[in-house]
Amino acid sequence: MRREPKRASLKVTARRVETEDEFREQPSERPVDAIPADESLKRVLLVEDDELVAAGLAALLEMEGMAVLVIGRGLPVVKAVESFQPEAVILDLTLPDIGGIEVFRRLRGRWPQLPIVFSTGHASSTKLSAELSGDRVELLRKPYEIDELLAALQRITAV
Repeated sequence: MRREPKRASLKVTARRVETEDEFREQPSERPVDAIPADESLKRVLLVEDDELVAAGLAALLEMEGMAVLVIGRGLPVVKAVESFQPEAVILDLTLPDIGGIEVFRRLRGRWPQLPIVFSTGHASSTKLSAELSGDRVELLRKPYEIDELLAALQRITAV
C-alpha cells in the first residue's frame, strides 16, 4: 500500500557517507536479506555519486517513509550494508572508485538475496543482462520517475 507523500516542508535527513571509517553503528541482529511479508520497506542504501541526484532521490524516498543512507563511492558499500542493514540497495552503475558491477559482485558474494536496483544513464541493457543474475535485480535507466523506482523496489522486495 502506497502512502500519499507529505506536501509540507521537506527536510532531507539522509546521511551521506564517503568512507568506511564513517561507520560506527553495530550491525542489527536481523539478516540483511530477510524482509517479513507484512513489513513495508524501511531502509534503503542509495549508492549514487551525483550529489543532486542522490539528494533528490533520498528526499523522495524519505517522503515515502523510508530511512535512506547515501554513499557516493563503491568501496564503502559492503561495510555500509553490514552496519545499516538495508532491505534494498539502489546502485549507480558508474561510480568514481569502482564500478557498480564490481559492487554488485561483492554484495552478491555475501548477501545473495539482497534486492538491488541498478540506476544508470550510461549502460546498455544488453551488456548488463549478461552480468546481472538473480530474481531480486532490476535495471532502471535514468531519467526515471519516482513511481518507476518504487515499483521496482516493490517487485524485488516481494517475499
